[in-house]
Amino acid sequence: MKFYYFGFFFLFLIFIFIASRKYFFKSRNSRIARSKIDKIKISKIENVYAPEVEVYYEFYYASEKFNGSAYVAMQYFLDDIEFFLSQKNELPVLTVADCVLTGEEHIETHLLKKKNTIRVEFNRANPGESRIYVKRNAKNLFQNIDVKFPWQL
Repeated sequence: MKFYYFGFFFLFLIFIFIASRKYFFKSRNSRIARSKIDKIKISKIENVYAPEVEVYYEFYYASEKFNGSAYVAMQYFLDDIEFFLSQKNELPVLTVADCVLTGEEHIETHLLKKKNTIRVEFNRANPGESRIYVKRNAKNLFQNIDVKFPWQL
């Protein structure tokens, strides 16, 4: 009878060891870093400006500098403030609360004043392949490079 309990206990320990090894192996390979935003470019599809921006970022890992880019919704920078993006004389116009910003440089400066860093998830084995970190159960503010807008469907 004691041998039966010992065998069950031994199998339970092996199961715990394998499960914890799998969890820690997964967490060891990926890292999350806070990266500096270099440049923000407003997305333009044909002649229409989209409410998304392409963010160019850089981060350091193991004394090396890595760069990346991704599409992010403008809501990330404006913190749930209502905004309106339009076009006037082929320049983007962003209307936020009480200010009207005309031109990509002014819009980029305003967005960078709001947030100038972004969290990036990368693999330790290959840090060059990075992506913007998205929390689970968070609003989907981040997009892959393959973006389809409602007017393209």
